[in-house]
Amino acid sequence: MIKDNHNKFKELRENYTFFVYEGYSITDNEDALEIIYHFNLADQYAFHPTLTLKKAKYLTINLTEDEIQNFVFHIGMIELISYWKAACSPKIIIKPFLLDEYQVNWWKKVYYKGLGEFFYLNNISTNQLDFVNIECSTSKKLQKVNISPDYKKVLVPIGG
Repeated sequence: MIKDNHNKFKELRENYTFFVYEGYSITDNEDALEIIYHFNLADQYAFHPTLTLKKAKYLTINLTEDEIQNFVFHIGMIELISYWKAACSPKIIIKPFLLDEYQVNWWKKVYYKGLGEFFYLNNISTNQLDFVNIECSTSKKLQKVNISPDYKKVLVPIGG
């Protein structure tokens, strides 16, 4: 059933003008890698989702620190959109690492296309250019990593 939530969408955006990807913490235990993400909605609400990867099942290869940081950061970029939907803030602020213009546009496209059903079911009228602005509040860059994945082993930690 399609709801008419466009006015609610606009009201929420006025009340919660930004959403922040604050960062994450990683705890490397003997049997698992535990990741806690830190998000905040307009300095009013905090979200701390946890992702636990069991080493025996999922982490069978040795990753460098740069590779771990890169993977964990990008999983957080996917995770944040679930919490962003709580208020559809017009601005997302990324604190852990700098994204260049190409990356910002790529993430906007991923989010917009990924939220198609959400926009449709809630009768929200917006477009890819205007629905959100992504800003970074750091100059710290992620180290690029080159991987050669084993296509027989795939891990998709986020699903819907």
